[in-house]
Amino acid sequence: MKTTSLLALSLVASFAIPQSAHAVGTRLFELDTTEDFTTPDSKGVAVSSDGRIREGVTLGALALGDGVVALAAMTDSRGRVLVGTAPQGKLLRVDGTIVTPLAETKELAIASMVRAGDDVFLGTMPNGRIFRLRGDALELFATLEGADHVWALSYDATTKTLVAGTGPDGKIFTIDDKGKSALLVDLDEPHVTALARSDAGRLVAGTTGQHAWVMELMADGKTSFVAELPGKEVKALAFAAGGDLFAIANEYGELPEAPKRAPTSDRTPAGPATYPRPKAGKGTLLRVDSEGRVEKLLAHADTQYTAMHVQTANKVFVGTGNDGRLFAVEDAHRFELLADVEERAIMQIDPTPGRGFLVTSDAAFVRRFQAPGETDGIWMSKVLDATSRAHMGAFSTEAKGAIELGFRTGPTATPDARWSEWSAWMPKRGVPNAPTNRFLQVRARGFAKGAELSLVRLPFVPENQRAMLTEVTAVPKGAPTRAKDGLIVPSTEAPKHDAIVKLSWRVENPDADAIRYRVSFRKESDAIWRDVFDEDTAFTKLETEWDTSSLVEGRYVVRVEASDELANAPGKARKHTLETDAFAVDNAPPRFLLANIEAEKLRARIVDGLGPIARVEFAVDGKSKWTSIDPVDGVFDDADETFEVDLSRLALGSGRHIVTLRAFDRAGNAAVTELAWTP
Repeated sequence: MKTTSLLALSLVASFAIPQSAHAVGTRLFELDTTEDFTTPDSKGVAVSSDGRIREGVTLGALALGDGVVALAAMTDSRGRVLVGTAPQGKLLRVDGTIVTPLAETKELAIASMVRAGDDVFLGTMPNGRIFRLRGDALELFATLEGADHVWALSYDATTKTLVAGTGPDGKIFTIDDKGKSALLVDLDEPHVTALARSDAGRLVAGTTGQHAWVMELMADGKTSFVAELPGKEVKALAFAAGGDLFAIANEYGELPEAPKRAPTSDRTPAGPATYPRPKAGKGTLLRVDSEGRVEKLLAHADTQYTAMHVQTANKVFVGTGNDGRLFAVEDAHRFELLADVEERAIMQIDPTPGRGFLVTSDAAFVRRFQAPGETDGIWMSKVLDATSRAHMGAFSTEAKGAIELGFRTGPTATPDARWSEWSAWMPKRGVPNAPTNRFLQVRARGFAKGAELSLVRLPFVPENQRAMLTEVTAVPKGAPTRAKDGLIVPSTEAPKHDAIVKLSWRVENPDADAIRYRVSFRKESDAIWRDVFDEDTAFTKLETEWDTSSLVEGRYVVRVEASDELANAPGKARKHTLETDAFAVDNAPPRFLLANIEAEKLRARIVDGLGPIARVEFAVDGKSKWTSIDPVDGVFDDADETFEVDLSRLALGSGRHIVTLRAFDRAGNAAVTELAWTP
């Protein structure tokens, strides 16, 4: 498991499976991008930004001990690896496979190191002390007044002067060969976290806090602004031969708080210490040329950068601090993922041929580069999901050299004991000898001597799964709207009849086949189903409008059939049907069994074939004002309703009047009659 931070310690790609838009039997896994090939289980291979797998870096693993946090590392004059650690500020020496606790500063952490001939200087925190390692003996060399953290060290062999970048007040000190310190410059930033000196003697510093600034330092204490980098942390600076400056900078949501000076200068920090572990930052690798132009070479939004090594002006190595990856970046912005270690952070990179190594933290390891040929690199894909049990066809590749592939399958998304063994290695084309199952994994070997793999293509045919209809609904187009609480409130206006019924359905389609839908209907009392569409109509939508104007009044049932025949060969298609509940198709108006006016009383009895009666109203003398009336029982709840209205309340003048009475059923069908009335 990868877990770490890092200002308290050091201030501190996707996968695609192309498939056709509509399944037509045979489907395809096609792996050919950097995201496809970048996987955590691959060892000894490199993945390039142009989507190729080549021979990469194979790393050993030498643990530095439990509870050790590695912050700084370098080689001594004899090629042995020195590692500065926390929480007790111990210095470890790694000689071959032997790890020796060489010295202890009794500070919280060794945060920086630099070699000066045969000697090594160590910068510590949080008490602003610098130690010198001479032979195997460690001595306090200088204490920097006004500084807590010695984040960066640089040594000038010509003047035998040490330069220290510190925090929390952004001070830069010079220290002579006697250990006497002097303030060189006080930058307007909290921390100076990086220093670099060019072959020509140019000295630059990088800041962390409010801004990620790069400043050039002059011997007289003056500074010159070089560049502002993205984010708020300059993690490392280094010059290439020729003068180009390289930098890694990070952006965080919130920088972790750096350790503070102990209450007394002689207090030894308690251990083990607990360090804050911030969320991952965003790392950027940049080049600043001699004219001050800044060029971005590499960037990641999901991890901060914690280590950099400039091999040449055309090749830079970068280590990440959230996922333990090592990248090699070339001048043309082309990069390779060389290694993906189990630890979360890479703190030091030394790719020197014959003795190259990484130092990682959380957990702390020294990982030496193995010579080519010592182990065979293996690339292993992520688990591929065919969505159901699948029969594999013949795979093919685009590759150079003697690349071989192996396969295994299983029923679970994570390989376990139920998975098959790996198949025998196979050349560039063939049918995998692996059992039929849903999940699949591919591996490849043979990347030595310039071999590379740029494409793996694997056809497969999943077992056909039936599409399941889960709901079919039929709603008359003019039906009143149902509120969220289930309440239906009729409109204040007279209902309008519409013979259109909205049919819709839901389907679960596990293998994403193209689905054809057949829609049919029958009267509830009838056994014969009749098609809504002609057989030549391959209907594929999830809804339709059905015109019922040619149907007689009654209760009907609609059936929908889902068939995946469009995506499967004859005889292999699967079907599923689902019916609606019976619903009313009502295209007939109500009828007046009684309608008269006697002794200023309007009486009416109205019936409907399906009902219920939904609204009754009258108007006088052709006026556009309609007056609603309620049934005698007060509720519109039946297909047979009786009405009685006292017209004397209308206060109409004498003479003959015309009363128009109209009635609506729930489907909006209307009936009208006319009555003569003389008050």
